[in-house]
Amino acid sequence: MLATRAITITGRPEDIWPWIVQIGYDRAGFYGYDLIENLGSKNGIRSAGIIVPELQHLRAGDRVYMSRIADLVAHSMEPNRFLVWADPETPAHGAFTFALFPVR
Repeated sequence: MLATRAITITGRPEDIWPWIVQIGYDRAGFYGYDLIENLGSKNGIRSAGIIVPELQHLRAGDRVYMSRIADLVAHSMEPNRFLVWADPETPAHGAFTFALFPVR
């Protein structure tokens, strides 16, 4: 299955990147519908409303949890350009890509 989603955000890639790099369960949340994302969560997920400095150091190979039991690996990234999360299995069965394309 292949799906593509896109949104336009008013802002520069370097202003948006810090929000993307801190996404995750037990990180800054998912900036979505916290009520839905909290189903099955004991502690609850709350999307961050600020940039969290300690979450800004994501590196390729780091695990990013999507829930208590599911994770992805930061496969590759170029700050302010793209971040790819992939299934930790080899071969990967899926991936998510966040890419920032300035609109002029």
